[in-house]
Amino acid sequence: MNRFYQNGDGFFTTLLRWNEQFCGLNLHFERLLRQSEIFGLDMPFSSADEMKTWLYEHDIPESVAVRIIVSATETDRLYKRKNSKSEASIELRNLNPELDLLREDGISLSLSRLDFQTPFPGLSALKWSHFQPWALIRNHDPEGYDTIVRNHDEILESTTASLIGRKADGTWVLNTQTGDVLDSVIIRVFREYCQINQQDIINAPFSVQDLSTFRNWYYANSTHGLIPVHLVTGEGKNWHITCENEPAIDFWSYYINL
Repeated sequence: MNRFYQNGDGFFTTLLRWNEQFCGLNLHFERLLRQSEIFGLDMPFSSADEMKTWLYEHDIPESVAVRIIVSATETDRLYKRKNSKSEASIELRNLNPELDLLREDGISLSLSRLDFQTPFPGLSALKWSHFQPWALIRNHDPEGYDTIVRNHDEILESTTASLIGRKADGTWVLNTQTGDVLDSVIIRVFREYCQINQQDIINAPFSVQDLSTFRNWYYANSTHGLIPVHLVTGEGKNWHITCENEPAIDFWSYYINL
């Protein structure tokens, strides 16, 4: 077991292996580089091309989620060196075999019964191994495909994905309450997708009230792409949401060909 899991001395990014490619690889490298600056760890790769070469050396199968973990070496963290050396490792995770069906039919989410306020403002996307509020929240609310993390009436994200809203006029809405310092890779790709397709997009804070006012909601991460949400449950309520799968299917075609 490496130090990432033992002590939280590190960080990770998860990318999709699809059609002999690693989707959004350059963006994932930039994400790791930003995390290395935050954590004070030297990056084990000097460039995205070097990381790509390293990945291909591992003979990774098709259609899997690839988690790249960068963690401090035992010696450097032991002596608390400012710019610690690091080492990289890989974890492979099988994709949900029903991904295509999820894109067609949508998923349900549950609204967390627990409030969460990050002790590190602007860094909610960094989930250290020794501090796992997302896992605790998800286990506390086992209903649905995933759980929405909130701070009172503010909606942050789900425990495994970002959330994207869409207004009645078709305008896409990205949440300003997460990713202030460390932006999601899938959100960066989605911004590019909207620009290319000339679709309106704005940034705004999400609230529980938006579950009623937005026309559509989507679950988005680097292994699922975009998945429509048809139902959110919580507080003794059911929010039935219009499930439009065409944007999810179209975005998936764009994403896997990056």
